[in-house]
Amino acid sequence: DLMTGLMHGFTSEYRRTRAWFGRLVPRPTRTVLLEADAPTILARKAVLEPDVLERFTATYDRLAAVHGFERVRTDRAPEAVASDVVERVFDELCERLRR
Repeated sequence: DLMTGLMHGFTSEYRRTRAWFGRLVPRPTRTVLLEADAPTILARKAVLEPDVLERFTATYDRLAAVHGFERVRTDRAPEAVASDVVERVFDELCERLRR
């Protein structure tokens, strides 16, 4: 999770580690952002405070806008979410093969 560094208070070291790691790993061709509503997230992550969740959500919103993340809502059966993601990836692969 991108927010681990922020959540545990070691952001300066985290930024350096993330920058270093980013040089080793190629940039992804697709990033899928799984989204749920705040009550669902807070029910699953009892240690997460609502104000921290708001900060996380704002950060992910900015990253999604800048980097073109694909958003997938998770307010349906897990099988439907997984199928949606697999279908998107498969469609992209088929499109690449057509070129």
